[in-house]
Amino acid sequence: MTGSHAGIVGLTYIDDCAATASTPEELRWMAAYLITVLIRCGWVISWRKCSLVPTQEGIVLGMRINLKRYRYEITVQMRDKIIAAADEIIDAAQRRIRLPVRTVASFAGKVMSTYLAAGDAAYIYTKDTYKLITNALNMTYKWAPRNRAGVTSRRWVRAAWRAHTLVSAQALVEAKYWRRTIHFIRGAPIAPRTIPARLVATMGADTSDSASGGFLVEHGQPAARNFLQRLENDECNRSSTERELLGLARLLRAFQTKIVAPSIQLYCDSQTAYRALRRGSNKPAIHAAARQVWSAAIEAGKELIPAWLPRETDEIRICDDLSKLVQAQDWQLDVSVFAELVRRYGEPSVDAFADPGNAQVARYYTRFHIRGTAGVDAFTQDWAAEELVYAFPPFSMVGRTVRYAIMMHAKLLIIAPDRPGAPWAPMLARGSFGVRDVYKIPLREGLIRGYDDKYFHLTEGLMAVLLDATQKRKPRSRPAKVT
Repeated sequence: MTGSHAGIVGLTYIDDCAATASTPEELRWMAAYLITVLIRCGWVISWRKCSLVPTQEGIVLGMRINLKRYRYEITVQMRDKIIAAADEIIDAAQRRIRLPVRTVASFAGKVMSTYLAAGDAAYIYTKDTYKLITNALNMTYKWAPRNRAGVTSRRWVRAAWRAHTLVSAQALVEAKYWRRTIHFIRGAPIAPRTIPARLVATMGADTSDSASGGFLVEHGQPAARNFLQRLENDECNRSSTERELLGLARLLRAFQTKIVAPSIQLYCDSQTAYRALRRGSNKPAIHAAARQVWSAAIEAGKELIPAWLPRETDEIRICDDLSKLVQAQDWQLDVSVFAELVRRYGEPSVDAFADPGNAQVARYYTRFHIRGTAGVDAFTQDWAAEELVYAFPPFSMVGRTVRYAIMMHAKLLIIAPDRPGAPWAPMLARGSFGVRDVYKIPLREGLIRGYDDKYFHLTEGLMAVLLDATQKRKPRSRPAKVT
């Protein structure tokens, strides 16, 4: 080969290769032809490792090539090897001891060998491990012995692989991920195929400066299920790519237990976020957000198919509109006032109009799907099953809230403006059906706050009304007819 005249010896090594054909006869011909070409080119074949008998299942690099199902699958033996290697890394990290670089590289190599079955997650969740290996080898190279000409000794290569390194926090996260999720990986198709619509759930998300909006559509469902979640205060100033990925991860977790289809087509309008989902990112924050997306999908046992769509498409427009849906009356009663109501009337079992940012109790109903919600749309829930329903609805929905509580024969603690001329005021007046108590809340600064921690300036006080409609309304007695 080139350079041999200078005393340079090159070695080319092929570990494994597999061939497929339509018939066993064609495969035997292909194998014979390939062997002949390799031998004539001077290759040495390890016959002990060869499998020359045509079969529909074979194991290559720890993966099962299953031509009956036409899928790549991770073998049980490879799963066990990855778990054992991950356990070794986790144990070393917890004990703060150094591991041989060869051991860390062996773990990363085993994971990458499953790429055809594990998909892009193999890239996403080994990136920091390979950084650890590279840094350790570079440090070894820096202190390697050199001759007078400054050339590194050949012995450095062996010494580098015998070097030891501490496990970084990022590499530990990746080892724990594979330890936890390797059993959930179902494998991947050998060739691109058209998936029936009934086997694919379509999801999409878009994140604005304040919230993430998205949807879920599944075959057989009468309508799309919408998703909306506010960003935390510290998340609003993060990069648009990181916010996009966080929105996708939260969308998956919100519907994690509700998705029936085995595959998920996940849409986003950010090409940078799409690339991060495929190969990761050199920016730690974006890479961590991309890993959250894959973690949510694999833990749900779903095959994730990321896809990019331009902003002008209908799917992205729906998500964009949802992400910008800011309710002027997404508010929370002052916690000290709510504590006083709890002392007077008892702890409510559910907050009927809330989200994670303003819920007063652990269980709450939300307008859209969100992770942790006890139900979507308070007016479709069974209030009769609750001990006490707490409701601080938008002022335009006070009357509807009272009527729904009466219809459901529920016990309700409702917060409403102290507005005697309102259409619903007679239903909340003392002596009205079901009204047990009316507690006036005087107007003061900071009585209610919005989702962005800004306080509303009310022009009127509030009142808390305890309504007990568990007893059915008695029918009016009719006067006896005089004959």
